[in-house]
Amino acid sequence: YGPNKLRLTLHRFPLPYHHSAFDAAQAAMYIAAELSDLPFANVASALFHVQESYQTDATANISQRTVFSEKLAPVAVHLGIAKSAFVAHMRNSDSSNHQARVAWKYGAARGVYGTPTFAIDGVIDGALLKGRPLDLARSGRTRPRTPLLTGHNLNDGALSHTPAPSP
Repeated sequence: YGPNKLRLTLHRFPLPYHHSAFDAAQAAMYIAAELSDLPFANVASALFHVQESYQTDATANISQRTVFSEKLAPVAVHLGIAKSAFVAHMRNSDSSNHQARVAWKYGAARGVYGTPTFAIDGVIDGALLKGRPLDLARSGRTRPRTPLLTGHNLNDGALSHTPAPSP
């Protein structure tokens, strides 16, 4: 493995049936842009670490502004962004909102319907091979550049992030 053989690209996909998923995606876009030296995996890990606080059940009866200021801002603060700056950017007119919309449209246009979804060479949901892509590749049962994929139901990457310290 290496950069000439395998490249990992993470596309964010806020699930439309989770009440605050889009808000979390917008927050992630803003935080990643502000802290460009910080690997995105750290941003994602910090958000995953506190995701129970902004799940649908936890946010069903509060406003979007409250989700940003009370549920997602602590993650930004933990990573080094002032709460006031973070909240000021959580607007429809902010570029992070546009980026989150584009990310959702990108995934939806390619047939993504759940997370995590894995695609190799753009093929989604086990269309060519059944099984975990890395297992298949390691076993030698694939040829170089074979598009591989496993859908979200196999959860190949569900444990791929390291939890962030508690904010």
